[in-house]
Amino acid sequence: FELKKFSKKAGNLQLKLIRENVKVNPELLELLNELKKNNVPMGVATSSLKWRAKKILKMLKLDDYFRSYCCR
Repeated sequence: FELKKFSKKAGNLQLKLIRENVKVNPELLELLNELKKNNVPMGVATSSLKWRAKKILKMLKLDDYFRSYCCR
C-alpha cells in the first residue's frame, strides 16, 4: 500500500467528480458579479491546499472573482 499513490488517485477521482457533477448556483454567480461590479474585495478560506483550491475554482470558472486565499 503506497500512501502517495493512493492519495494522488483519490484526489484525481475527486476532481473528476467535481468537474462532471458540480454546478454553480446561478444566485451565487449573480451575487459574485454584483460584488465584483462594486469592487468588493473577495477571498476564499479553506482547509484545502492553495493549489487545490485554485484548481477547483478554475474548473468551476470562479477563480476570477477572488483576490486572496487563506489555505493550509
